[in-house]
Amino acid sequence: MDTALKPMESLRRELPAVATQVYLNTGTAGPLPLVAARASASEAARELREGRADFTTWGRFFADLARAREAAARLLGADSDEIALTHHTSEGINIALWGHDWQAGDRILTTTLEHDAVTIPLGLLRARYGVELDFVAIGRGEQALPALARALGERQARLLVLSHVAYGTGAELPLAELTRLAHAADTAVLVDGAQTCGARPLDVHALEVDYYTLSGQKWVCGPEGTGAR
Repeated sequence: MDTALKPMESLRRELPAVATQVYLNTGTAGPLPLVAARASASEAARELREGRADFTTWGRFFADLARAREAAARLLGADSDEIALTHHTSEGINIALWGHDWQAGDRILTTTLEHDAVTIPLGLLRARYGVELDFVAIGRGEQALPALARALGERQARLLVLSHVAYGTGAELPLAELTRLAHAADTAVLVDGAQTCGARPLDVHALEVDYYTLSGQKWVCGPEGTGAR
């Protein structure tokens, strides 16, 4: 065997789902690696034997949470004290959205390429608080910079909510440029990073976004019910 292939073969052995098929659904749920499956099975077996809440394991539990925050911070290029662990991207988006003191007439910008995890809570904010919600048409993503620049320049918006990579088209939006424009207009930026984290290198400090959310079960190839912001 060509020695150049050995690292890839080693990785493939850790992902049994790719052994017999071409796995193309990582955007929904990545192939589960053996290390994650074994860790989940080991913890489930321990809970079955010992119960799910005892004082002898609390220290280990909190240490595991700290390691998980550190791992998420490495993925995002963030500091661990900036990380909140969630169950998925949708939860991270909702935490950021519902943490604001919204007033009737507050303006929120988003795009026409967003997932339901963005559009549904935004619709609820509009129904509950009377915020003004503007969907900016950005084509398949190629019009994001000029279209959002115009929208930001029209009148002040409290928040811009958008995907880093659009789930429907695969377009990677120019997030650094858009964030600079938004901040210059005194607008905070909330990013749906479900289709980016694990697939692309990230540095949220360099991007200067205010909120960045991720899913653990997609490109990170973690178990269901994992995420961070």
